[in-house]
Amino acid sequence: MDIAQGDRYLLTALKKTSQVCSFGVVLIGCFVLLGWVFDIPTIKSILPQWVTMKANAALGFVFAGLGLYFLQSTNSGKRRLAQGCALFVTLLGLLNLSQYAFGWNLGIDQLLFTEKSTAIATSYPGRMAAVTAFNFTLMGIALWLLLGRIIPYQLVQILALVTTLITLQVVIGYIYGAELIFELAFYTFTALHTAIAFLILSLGILFAAPEGGWMSLFVSNTAGGITARVLIPAAVAIPFILGWLQLWGERIGWFDEAFGLSLHVTGNVVAFLGLTWYCAHRLAQVDLKRQEQTQNAIARLYQLTERTPQGEHYITTNTQEKRLWDFYSAPLGKLRDRRKIVMTMAIDITDRKQAEADLQKYQDIFQFAEHALAISRETVIELVNPAFARMHGYTVAELIGKPILELFPPESHAQAQMFMQQVNETGHLTYESEHLRKDGTIFPVFIDITVVKDEWGNILYRIVNVLDITERYQAEVALRESEARARARAKELEIFLEAIPVAVWIAHDRECHVMTNNRAAYTMMRRQPGGIMTATPASGEYPFDFKIQKNGVDIPPPELPMQTAARTGESVEANFEFVFNDGEVKFLDSRSVPLFDDAGNVRGVIGAFWDVSELQRAEERFRATFNQAAVGIAHVGLDGRWLRVNQKLCDIIGYSHTELIQKTFQEITYPEDLENDLAYIQKLLGGEIQTYSMEKRYLRKDGSLIWIYLTASLVRQPGGIPDYFISVIQDISARKAAELAVKQLNETLEQRVEQRTAQLAEVNQELKRFAYSVSHDLRSPLRAIRGLIEALVEDNGDGLDELGHEYARHIADSAQRMDRLIQDLLAYSRLSQTEIQLQIVDLTTLVSEILQQLEPERQAKQAEITIAQPLPQVIAQRTILTQVLINLLTNSLKYVAPGVKPQIEVWAENRQDWVRIWVTDNGIGIEPEFQERIFGVFERLHSSDTYSGTGVGLAIVQKGIERLGGRVGVESELGKGSRFWLELRQG
Repeated sequence: MDIAQGDRYLLTALKKTSQVCSFGVVLIGCFVLLGWVFDIPTIKSILPQWVTMKANAALGFVFAGLGLYFLQSTNSGKRRLAQGCALFVTLLGLLNLSQYAFGWNLGIDQLLFTEKSTAIATSYPGRMAAVTAFNFTLMGIALWLLLGRIIPYQLVQILALVTTLITLQVVIGYIYGAELIFELAFYTFTALHTAIAFLILSLGILFAAPEGGWMSLFVSNTAGGITARVLIPAAVAIPFILGWLQLWGERIGWFDEAFGLSLHVTGNVVAFLGLTWYCAHRLAQVDLKRQEQTQNAIARLYQLTERTPQGEHYITTNTQEKRLWDFYSAPLGKLRDRRKIVMTMAIDITDRKQAEADLQKYQDIFQFAEHALAISRETVIELVNPAFARMHGYTVAELIGKPILELFPPESHAQAQMFMQQVNETGHLTYESEHLRKDGTIFPVFIDITVVKDEWGNILYRIVNVLDITERYQAEVALRESEARARARAKELEIFLEAIPVAVWIAHDRECHVMTNNRAAYTMMRRQPGGIMTATPASGEYPFDFKIQKNGVDIPPPELPMQTAARTGESVEANFEFVFNDGEVKFLDSRSVPLFDDAGNVRGVIGAFWDVSELQRAEERFRATFNQAAVGIAHVGLDGRWLRVNQKLCDIIGYSHTELIQKTFQEITYPEDLENDLAYIQKLLGGEIQTYSMEKRYLRKDGSLIWIYLTASLVRQPGGIPDYFISVIQDISARKAAELAVKQLNETLEQRVEQRTAQLAEVNQELKRFAYSVSHDLRSPLRAIRGLIEALVEDNGDGLDELGHEYARHIADSAQRMDRLIQDLLAYSRLSQTEIQLQIVDLTTLVSEILQQLEPERQAKQAEITIAQPLPQVIAQRTILTQVLINLLTNSLKYVAPGVKPQIEVWAENRQDWVRIWVTDNGIGIEPEFQERIFGVFERLHSSDTYSGTGVGLAIVQKGIERLGGRVGVESELGKGSRFWLELRQG
């Protein structure tokens, strides 16, 4: 439509009305959504007996209203938002229609809010009516079409009018009270405010682009436009009002149906007669006004005194072509009768106007293009667009007249000059280079140059198109780096597959004819690399020399895990066995995952297989251990139910396996013990303890009580969630009976201890009296014997022969040995009775005193005694430790081979809280089998003729060290000396 023929004010008013309609639709949608959020029935359905506007319908109105508002903007971002809104509204309508058409439930009905199944006039809670969904589809398509470069006005207006008519029927149904009309949804009724919102939305779409299609007639200033603007609103409103008045009069009883129909017809006749007269009157006024305007225009022509432009007007030719003419009028003079002559000229300027429009279009393209454009002449820039200036950091004015080479970095000048020479010769050239911004930064560019020449081949100017390819350059660098990383990852994956012990197969086709695998797969199948590794080759023959079975039954090759995953398109987890001819069986677990192409079709499978034979055997051993254990073992659920029990537990409690797993531990626990048990369980579940043990009583099947010792722990899932309990139950009935007997025995123990203590005291007194007797009564005769022998030899020695003297010496030596033996026995006895008073003893001082006592014996033996100074302090009793060390040093001086000078070393070492004292010598040594015996009383390894002694010395050493709370030992080899050691607490 020529805008000159339209009412500009009306066009503006309709477009503003369209925006108001968009606000109204958004407001209705938001208002109803708030009703759903706060559950306000009045907002959702207006009246309680009416159907609700569904939440998804309200959301659709919000998007539809926003789309209608944004499409009227010239901002590209807002128009893209409008496209998104239109697409959403269309999809919303289509998805809901598909649910009705195909009986689907896509889960979108109650996605936002939940509606009760008893909702009024609603077949599917939360689902909008089919009529509503259909209208949303029409409105979404209409909004999308309005956003196109070329708008199909009539199609858009058809969609809006169809929606208007459908929703008008629903509104009439509500107002007339005719339910069958607003039940057009068949399954779910259409809400009143839903219909009102669609009316507003469809009117907004009609008013959004009134300059084209049928609306162009409505807004035109022609007779047809005036008639349409009067008759169309009346054609909608008058029948509607008259029909409502007829129904209202009939319902209140003013007249019957026939009279009401006659009134309806009469009213229509009167109304349209009045409208016809009104239109005729208006058209007559318009015609008279135009005639008056024509006469005034002619009168003005006669008043002209010079050439005057009359304006541009469209003229329709006899071929119905519209052409634009430019009119001029000028006076030529007067006729004889004094009438004025005026000449009017008209020039067809259609082509010129079109050329000007095209030129303006190209100027707009150049000015508003998003990529950089420039026109250069010779070696300078003649014209640039704003995008070119922004790219280089200049203003447009700064670039005009600037030498071209200043946009290139100095190192690229030679290349730029060469390219300009080439483009002058070829007429067109594209190349990549670098440009220099005003701030000195360099960036990569793609340059497209076209030379424009005149008809004689002379260069007029160059058109330069520059693209900033920084992002592409960075993307290429990133792509190369990504490809390098991908190759590295692929190599790593190849190495990983070869390194992992899990067997991996990759099928490269859906039929699993061709497979590759890693080294572990060959090992698992006991095959050499290079052979067929698929159970389903293209030949159809089974290629392996072993069987693939599950629980002893052969698995058909098409039913194997990878083949099943390829056929079903789903991941498959399976376990099975490889059964080899030599009897070996490998138990395997597997996971097979299908691979898909871009179209979603299966293109292959990856399968991972691992040998669980050892695990299988371990599980068998575990089951054997579990079932054959000497104690009861059970897995117990968190609710106390027995999940798994062994036979021993059944024997302890007296139930069969079937009976026991139907019970809980609470049922068979003695009531007095249950509370304590449950308290431990709560601590286990809370993570306060890891395990617990307790004694408790169970009620056996026969009703008797049995004492058991329970140890329980909690097994958790990987995420830390409690899973089940492990309980170990031991029958302690025998021990409990023994404890009862011990308890009864302990009741008489105190009396027995007192009696035994009195007996021991009496024995100790007897031992003291015996020791006194030994020390006095036995030694006195020995002293007498020695004295008499000495007197006999001294007085009568001359009368004794050599044999007599020898007998005398034997008697004297025997008496002396008997005296020493008695002394050692007394010392050993006193060690058991001496009261121990421990104190800190300085070993350095003590050993020095002992060496002074032994000095005569050392000199007699010509012995060398070395002391490692300083020696530490120990906790001991000085007298006992002195006797112990003297005995050890005396033995070291005594037990050496004939002719060998004794060499003795004394030293000490710290061992944490202990001190170990070493006494080493170069004596005759002790055989290993006698090294424990020598610490016993009267234990001698040599006769008294060879080495003197009583056999009590080392027994005193051991007894004394034990009384001091220490330890004693020896390390020795026969003929290589001995190393005696004592351990005492560090002082």
